[in-house]
Amino acid sequence: MIARGATIALAAVALVAAGATRAAAQHCHVDVPAVRPAGTTPPPVAVTLATRFTAGAARVPALTTPAMIERGYQGADLIVDVTWRRLTGEARLGAFRVDDHGVGVDDLAASLAAELTPRRAPIAVSALAGLTLPTGDADAGRGMGHVMVAGGVIAHGRWGRVAADGTVTYARAIGDAAAHAAHAHGAELWPLIDPMSPEEVTVDLGARVAVGASGVSLRGSGMFGQPLGHGDPRLIVTGGVGYGRGRYQVEASLGVPAMSDAFIARGQLALAYHY
Repeated sequence: MIARGATIALAAVALVAAGATRAAAQHCHVDVPAVRPAGTTPPPVAVTLATRFTAGAARVPALTTPAMIERGYQGADLIVDVTWRRLTGEARLGAFRVDDHGVGVDDLAASLAAELTPRRAPIAVSALAGLTLPTGDADAGRGMGHVMVAGGVIAHGRWGRVAADGTVTYARAIGDAAAHAAHAHGAELWPLIDPMSPEEVTVDLGARVAVGASGVSLRGSGMFGQPLGHGDPRLIVTGGVGYGRGRYQVEASLGVPAMSDAFIARGQLALAYHY
């Protein structure tokens, strides 16, 4: 209950602040880079540095009894985005504390998006490729214990004060699917920090609405993951508030599962600086 309380407290404090206009690097699936807004022309080279603080809790099987226990986690990611012409790359690595398992890094994630549509197209579409390396401790819930690869498509459109985005990805573990489940202690969704299935299709849809002329925006999104083979489908619903001023952006969000038990609740606070 303490871990769950910490999650809600972080989210409540964060929601009093405000947040960024990027819709990238969401936990629970392979990260995607922050592609340019539709109808805009970015500079030849653009760099974004960001950090994301996360507090969450999940129910996991106990090792000694058939009962389920709550396990909390708290940590932060360092995220780097680089855009060059029509290519945007992202790298992410975090460090997390997990109840009863100490502190350590999670899996290293990298992705690359290539813009397919003309610069002034009303809807920007990019092809996506992603890779996750097993740098985290799988037994502690900070990693998968294997390489994960993904490919997909990102779309983004803007109409006045409203922006919408969607991402469809296919992700697969490299190696036997048993390697994915061997460290899960019987849990279908693992690891604790970034739960995924060994092979799945995910659909992530979101929208953002600008509020007034102050730089404040509201965002809502839903992420559905459909395993191919064994695993539980999951639907994660997230709401947040953001604020952008000049090169600086901050965003706070709270996510809860509407389907499956990927986690109990999770609060995130992201800070970004654009060069």
